[in-house]
Amino acid sequence: MRKQLLSHIPVGANVEDGKSILENNGFSCSWQKSQRLAGYEGKIDFVHCSYQTHDFPIVKKWQIALLYEGVKVKDIEVYFGLVGP
Repeated sequence: MRKQLLSHIPVGANVEDGKSILENNGFSCSWQKSQRLAGYEGKIDFVHCSYQTHDFPIVKKWQIALLYEGVKVKDIEVYFGLVGP
């Protein structure tokens, strides 16, 4: 999924445009300034976006972090998980 995202939101893209693309596809997004993110040292700025589907009895969850510097995307992290019995 990361490769697919990068084709729509490439490194160097405007982070607000990337956030809008995800929101237009059903993700809920919020700005995270100077926060911790798994796999990174220290505090960083990123946009956290999440989306989930309910396919009883399984819930599928996607979480995406658009890491940015200034107004440009510098990396994308994708997390996916299943929750169920």
